[in-house]
Amino acid sequence: MTGGSKSPGSGRQQAPASKIQQEAGPCFEGLQIDTPYFWGSENVLQARTFFEHLNILVPASAILYFEGTTIAPEVAAFYDSHRTPEPVRVARDTLWPVPAVYHVRFSPQMVQFLCEQAERRALQEMFDHVKVYEGQSMLLTFHDAFSGWLCISERLPEEKVKTFFHALGASYSRERTMERDPKQLEQALNALARFQLRQRVLRVWTWVGILTLTLWVYPVAYRTTRVMTVTGLVLCWAGALFLWKHRKAVTLPLAAVAVMVGTLTALPGRPVESSSLGRDYSAGLRVFRGVRYVWGGEGWLGMDCSGLVRQGLVWGQLKHGICTLNGRPVRDALSLWWNDCSAQAMRDGPSGLTRELSRAATIEDADPSQLRTGDLAVTADGVHVLAYLGNRTWMEADPMAGKVVEIALPTTNSWFHVPVVFVRWRYLEPAKP
Repeated sequence: MTGGSKSPGSGRQQAPASKIQQEAGPCFEGLQIDTPYFWGSENVLQARTFFEHLNILVPASAILYFEGTTIAPEVAAFYDSHRTPEPVRVARDTLWPVPAVYHVRFSPQMVQFLCEQAERRALQEMFDHVKVYEGQSMLLTFHDAFSGWLCISERLPEEKVKTFFHALGASYSRERTMERDPKQLEQALNALARFQLRQRVLRVWTWVGILTLTLWVYPVAYRTTRVMTVTGLVLCWAGALFLWKHRKAVTLPLAAVAVMVGTLTALPGRPVESSSLGRDYSAGLRVFRGVRYVWGGEGWLGMDCSGLVRQGLVWGQLKHGICTLNGRPVRDALSLWWNDCSAQAMRDGPSGLTRELSRAATIEDADPSQLRTGDLAVTADGVHVLAYLGNRTWMEADPMAGKVVEIALPTTNSWFHVPVVFVRWRYLEPAKP
């Protein structure tokens, strides 16, 4: 995006040539037209004609200044080969992004090159703005060259100006030079910089949101994807707060979410009533009834046996913690979600999450009076796990059925006719007095 006033400003600031960093300098600092009036025209439209007759107007010792954001590489290379060794700082017309600038010697070779290039390529590949200066004096500025306003300093005699415009077949007028307000330009530049930053953040935020949503709904999760999901959620929250920080309709809900999450995770913990949590666990398991079987899955788009009994408990713990304002089951739910656990690990209980109750030749051989809602039956070989719902009813993500099913005994389902180990979640153990 480029910007600038119709007429150049009158002030100028000069830095030593050896220290000039034109590309990095503020746009309002540098050489500008400084005469009270200038000769101006909006009728100069032909680049070739302009450059062919430029020698009528400016001396051979003049320096051409080109500024652009899309200059073609071969054009830039030619400019580089004709750079003046001691350029001065020139007030640039491009506010944002910072343009490439070139100070080149005014010579017949340069004029010939410019005329040839103007016939074969778009002007934006050559420059956006053109200026001419000599020593410490700005002689000419052409904002949005060949579609904008050409300004010629009164330092040049009117006879030359008249001859030049006559050769171009263009009319001109004498205009008052307007002061270029540095503060106003700085504000505009800062506004453009903020806009560009917001656009970049919005693009990143959108892609992070898409990735996070994909990870969230994708049925198979690992430690790496959990880290990425949590990171993505935090970045999406922070990005939304940055992008819409001036909209209360967005910031208030975001703040409420942060307060709610922080409050729930920081709530004091109390002993959990195991039978009540067991009922919430049973309800959490039934949430996934009918979800298709996917090996390694633990979400709405796919579930396997160990994923089912873990996610069901996560849902049950969250519900119980929120309803009772108890921080312990909320934190337990987050820990269980974060740490994966296979059917074999549930059988062996190496992490202390489960406790073995008994073993049996089949599930049907077990004494139901010894089981509580939420107890698990893990096959002796550790390849499958089922959760007890009470009343001789079990729930499993059955690979043979291809989905999560609820089964009441007796049944012909093969998983109910193999040796099993009954275990209980430590979370469902009765609280010690």
